[in-house]
Amino acid sequence: MPIRTPWRCPTCGHYRAGTPQEQLDYFMDTRGGPDACWPFTGALNNQGYGAIQRYPDDWRNRRRAREIRAHRLAFALAQGFSGDDADQALGDVAVRHLCDDRYAPGDTSYRRCCNPAHLAGGTLAENTAHMWRVGRQQDYTHRARGERVGTAVLEDAQVTAMRERFGAGETGSALAASYGVSQAAAWKAIHGLTFGHLPGAQPHPGRGVGSHGWPKGKPRGPRKAR
Repeated sequence: MPIRTPWRCPTCGHYRAGTPQEQLDYFMDTRGGPDACWPFTGALNNQGYGAIQRYPDDWRNRRRAREIRAHRLAFALAQGFSGDDADQALGDVAVRHLCDDRYAPGDTSYRRCCNPAHLAGGTLAENTAHMWRVGRQQDYTHRARGERVGTAVLEDAQVTAMRERFGAGETGSALAASYGVSQAAAWKAIHGLTFGHLPGAQPHPGRGVGSHGWPKGKPRGPRKAR
């Protein structure tokens, strides 16, 4: 597809290069060769990814613009999808960068890369596992939980028994006194705000519609007059 000469938008003052596909071709630096990263030299979003604005037919209505991440568009085009909305054909597929290990820790410049050879599709879980594997995010699956936390007062078995006794009708204050903890600590353990990895957390009414344990469809009461 031929590349248009960038023109300046009379509404927002930014330079545009036609359709999203044309913008990708124009702002993607491929001079490094097929094995190098192809950084997107256009605008970046607040996370450092290449950002392309997809405007509707009436491009003057800027509120309807949609942001397209350049690397997602490049991956979609490489998969055979076409059109200005090719990235939407990927659905919930997470596009991850395989070249992030070439950069120093803390350097997020790899997010600008649009080389399809450096991109792979998958699930969010696979993306997270990849970040753990290359050391770009801490692996929280091995963190201390429950009684293994140094500041924990209760043991896992005590929390499980506390939840069962609460479900049988005992009060939180009585259980707190029985296990020698504050009422706040007992309440959090019983309702799963702490020791969330253990089963059997008891529901609580909460405050208002949508809170945990609130009956679905039950409206709020009338507000008090001030």
